[in-house]
Amino acid sequence: MKYTLFIDESGDFEGQRGQWLISGFLCNADYAESSQALDKVLNKLPDKLGIKSISDFHLTEFRENFGHVEALNKACVLFETLKKLPFDYHFITTINESKIKITNPEKTYRIMIFDLLSLLESVLPEDETIEKLDIVIATRTINGVRTTSISDIEDEVIRQLPQALEVDLATKGLVDIIGNKINIQLGSAYKLWGLITADFLANITYNNKFDNSFKFLESLKKEGLYTGFKTFSNNKERRAFVAERDRDYSLAFVRWLLILENESTESGVNRTFILLLTKLGAAGAKTSFEAVLDRLWRLCKPKSEYDRFIKLLSSLKTIITEVNDKRIKNLEVFTYRTNVFLLKVINHTGNTKLAFELLEQQNNLVVQVINNPDNLSLIMDGLLVESEIFYNDLDFEQAYQRSKKSYEIAENYSSLSAIILNNEDSFDSAQSVIFLKAKMNYLRHAIRKIENHEKLSKLLIELDELKQFLQAGDLSRFRLMKVQVLLKLEKFDEAINVTSKLFKQEIPEHNNFDKLAYIKAVNGSLTSGLEITNEIHSIVEGLTVEYDSKAYHPVELFFRELAIFYYLNNNIKLAKKLIQKSGNAITANNSKISDYLYSENFYLQELFKGRINLNKNYFVNFPIKIDHNLDKRSLIKKLALFTPL
Repeated sequence: MKYTLFIDESGDFEGQRGQWLISGFLCNADYAESSQALDKVLNKLPDKLGIKSISDFHLTEFRENFGHVEALNKACVLFETLKKLPFDYHFITTINESKIKITNPEKTYRIMIFDLLSLLESVLPEDETIEKLDIVIATRTINGVRTTSISDIEDEVIRQLPQALEVDLATKGLVDIIGNKINIQLGSAYKLWGLITADFLANITYNNKFDNSFKFLESLKKEGLYTGFKTFSNNKERRAFVAERDRDYSLAFVRWLLILENESTESGVNRTFILLLTKLGAAGAKTSFEAVLDRLWRLCKPKSEYDRFIKLLSSLKTIITEVNDKRIKNLEVFTYRTNVFLLKVINHTGNTKLAFELLEQQNNLVVQVINNPDNLSLIMDGLLVESEIFYNDLDFEQAYQRSKKSYEIAENYSSLSAIILNNEDSFDSAQSVIFLKAKMNYLRHAIRKIENHEKLSKLLIELDELKQFLQAGDLSRFRLMKVQVLLKLEKFDEAINVTSKLFKQEIPEHNNFDKLAYIKAVNGSLTSGLEITNEIHSIVEGLTVEYDSKAYHPVELFFRELAIFYYLNNNIKLAKKLIQKSGNAITANNSKISDYLYSENFYLQELFKGRINLNKNYFVNFPIKIDHNLDKRSLIKKLALFTPL
């Protein structure tokens, strides 16, 4: 498409009074066509408004002659008349709010023109590109001397655009037509209606602190006719506009959301979210929404950023509720999905109060979400998260029942799949991701609940049967669960061997959860009165040295188990040091599980110091009773059987 951009300015680009701004009137036509159409539509306007001629048609003079209110009324007539033009158009401005100077006023002025052009494409309809651009700039003079020239614009504006593209601060299309497809000319703001319109826009924007001017600009925004940029103030906004223009709506939305996180300025977050949900089809919208969640998660994945992630997702939920577009249906699915992710993170923090509040929301939303069978996987994820909420609240029975429910649903789903595939005899339900996740979650809670050795042995078989279907990232969880069930079966050597080989390889293939599983297995053997080999001692000592105290969960549990190991081996000094480290590493708050961890840690500190108060119930708020007449091995074994982590 061919376009013409008429450019004018307001401010002196030097003094601190008033605003420094560039305004643009973008016409979807070349210079000849746009000028001809503007003349046809506007030439009779001076007579209509009682103005001598086009040369007297300036908003500054209108304000001086008629007052602010009447001047703006006349401006409204001009902008309303523009609707008769036979082509589309758009108004753009950029304001140097921080009033940063570049060498001299003219350099600053040119940089601001560059800024306006670099984002020009972002205001175009998404299916349109610039094939040819005529740029018409109002002539500037100081004391009768012309200032910025055409060559200045070519050298300091146009030719610099590729560099802005390289750092993701400019759209690509404009750079592609640099050469003979961009024409620059200077014109008189007293003769060309395009420049007069740009002048009116500049004047109204300059006076946007006045209520009537502000409301006028807001009305243009609502009509989709006006976009305001800020020069120098926020590269983040530029990057958001660029991503939006490139149709990467998930990236654009995230960038706007991050701006909203720290600034109370105008944001395109709501507009971009609607584009995300409407421009890509139902499947594309779902994929892009998942991309938003993934970008935010990768941004905030370190544990120290969990609170930030929760705030960002809470803002996302607010934006979802504010959507008012008849084209968009089933917004409750996006809210439900956001809540599932929120709950996963909140479970990491242990904030069960907030988790239960969200769970109540989920129970209301699921009635609508379940109407679409495509949402089954999402609902299953929701059920899995629910079991963790109750687990963190130390309601192990409810956690078990929720996990059992999701497992039964997954079994039914697998049975239905087998029937649909006409493959009931050979269909392996474990190949279903839905089934696999539900089964692993159920086994985790079942292992903790069940005490009967026969039933535990059956669970062990079921667990081993799933191993071949697990992804690499799930194997450490598998090994930890296997260690736990073997300890309950009192198969201590087998429990140690689950992970021991991982620490003997030249290239390590273990993570922090494997280390935790190993030391728990070793401690299980010690609390049962069994001796351990020198090799095991050596491995534990190696783990003690290599473990990073700044690591995240499960560092607090690993230090606890290490402290217990050294206590049982009569290294009381090191045990005291490690249990203190464990207490310092507990970060989950506002939940029963965190309260328990603190109580357990305090009890172990007292035990290691040899000053247990026999009259005190250290676990008064928890369903665990400690007989202090037991020996130290039995005491710790009792704790190990109850502890949720």
